[in-house]
Amino acid sequence: MAPGAVHLAWDAATDNVGAARYRVFRDGGLLAETPSGETFVDDTVSSARTSYTYLVAAVDAAGNVSGPSEPVSVTTPDGNPPTLPTDLQASAAGPNRVELSWGPATDDTGVAGYRVYRDGTAIATTTGQTFTDTTALSEKSYSYTVSAFDAAGNSSGTGEPAAVTTPAVTPITAVADTYVKASSPTSKYGTATLLRVDGDPVTNAYLKFAVSGQTGVMRRARLKIWITAGGASGFVVRPVADSTWSETQTTWNNAPLIGSTAVAASGRTTSGSWVTLDITPVVSGNGTFTVGLTSSGASSSSYGSRESDTPPLLLLDVTS
Repeated sequence: MAPGAVHLAWDAATDNVGAARYRVFRDGGLLAETPSGETFVDDTVSSARTSYTYLVAAVDAAGNVSGPSEPVSVTTPDGNPPTLPTDLQASAAGPNRVELSWGPATDDTGVAGYRVYRDGTAIATTTGQTFTDTTALSEKSYSYTVSAFDAAGNSSGTGEPAAVTTPAVTPITAVADTYVKASSPTSKYGTATLLRVDGDPVTNAYLKFAVSGQTGVMRRARLKIWITAGGASGFVVRPVADSTWSETQTTWNNAPLIGSTAVAASGRTTSGSWVTLDITPVVSGNGTFTVGLTSSGASSSSYGSRESDTPPLLLLDVTS
């Protein structure tokens, strides 16, 4: 039985000359007369949840009518979806928090709940008319929609969308940074206002960040760096396992090993602008983390150090 139709079937009647046809009754009234055959589809039922009682009588070729069959009662499934939710409102309550509210939908058997979509993907169901998305990322635009569903599984379409852009997180400034140069293996650059990266002579930069007080799920970590002098090849971010190095004492000779894995790459960099790269694999939560910046080519470039007015920043999206 599907919404809008009831399928009936019965055993064949017997008669000395044979049943010629059958009469189908619904709720005491004649619904249809069908040729010989033991099935019938009533496609005139309501799409709403409704109860019906059916009887069948056999008619032979001479016009004799049998007594009615035993009655059978059926209740059609609800096929009517709820109306659309209305007046969806979305507001960013923080970098990783979006609060939603909407007007109620209606349904002939009652609304069972609502399904919340973000950028077309379902992210939650709720029985109320409010929802808080605590998995949003900072500095990102989202479009939310809401649909309603009833107990039978019928779903409305989605109502009008609501757009929102989340604000930036509070950045974490590097606690130490420096660069080292292969051609000057004993030189120290920890107090310089620039961080240099070059492929020839090889010059690598180091950035150290201390993360504390984070209690949620680390969803994204981004490195934001000011480009003082851009270069054609830019820089590659790589992990550094050892964070015990000293900003003022590190040289080429004693610098910690930079890992071979490329976590992110800037590509060509442009002077006088910020570049922001996703380095989530490097930052797992609270703790001290170091990344190395290496050149991906022979060109040189320089970046603001923590001693400048544009220090390296770590941007963390931590959600509940």
